[in-house]
Amino acid sequence: DSQGSWKQSTPDGNYLYFDGQGNAVLNIPENLLINVGGNLNIQVGKNLMTSVTLDSIETTNGNKNVTVGIAYALSVTTNYLINIMGAFKKYVKGDIESHTDKEHKTVSLKELTVFSEEKMEHHSESEVQNNSAEKSNSH
Repeated sequence: DSQGSWKQSTPDGNYLYFDGQGNAVLNIPENLLINVGGNLNIQVGKNLMTSVTLDSIETTNGNKNVTVGIAYALSVTTNYLINIMGAFKKYVKGDIESHTDKEHKTVSLKELTVFSEEKMEHHSESEVQNNSAEKSNSH
């Protein structure tokens, strides 16, 4: 048309539309499969948003690295499970705060070590219990 827009469509609702203003729309009513034999690089100049109505599944057979420049937020409205078959290490330069509205448990099948270079405190509105099946030392 006079504004430079272009649309190619099929009777089943598939279409590719260019509006002549630098924008495009790809509409596919059912499924889209993209096969790439080598690398797939996607570059976005501003924001990237994805929205999935049902399930989102991601598989990486090698390494996965995520780098975030400012803040990373994760919101889970039901249960959250992390299953790690190897070691789990956290390195934090700032503080760590953990809040729960219900019970908090730490369980280890082997040795559990807590270490602080400065003061360590345990507070309770009720009672503090230290239980051991064997004789223990408090220093």
